[in-house]
Amino acid sequence: MFTPREVAAAAAARPPTTLTINELHRRLGHVAHEAARKLMKDGLVRGVKLDESSVASICESCEWAKGTRKPIQKVRQRERASEIGEEVHSDLWGPAPVETASTQERDLRGLQEV
Repeated sequence: MFTPREVAAAAAARPPTTLTINELHRRLGHVAHEAARKLMKDGLVRGVKLDESSVASICESCEWAKGTRKPIQKVRQRERASEIGEEVHSDLWGPAPVETASTQERDLRGLQEV
């Protein structure tokens, strides 16, 4: 077992890894490319060197995460339900990539409005 001090000393002795801006972007949790460059410039990232000739490209994960959804309307279109079961909202999900203990492939969730 190594102590934290020994691990830090071994890491400091190892030559820094050279990364492209895209690799650094992913390793830093998908921060903006310019923010990653600034962190490197300010000396806040240790153990790596930035390949200054690398060019930032579009990150598919970041583009997918920026996807849009239709907004939920703030105004009701109809009167609120007055009896249990009069209006039920449900969501069917599946098939699941793994089988549950009860061998269910799909899941049905419901919410009654009262």
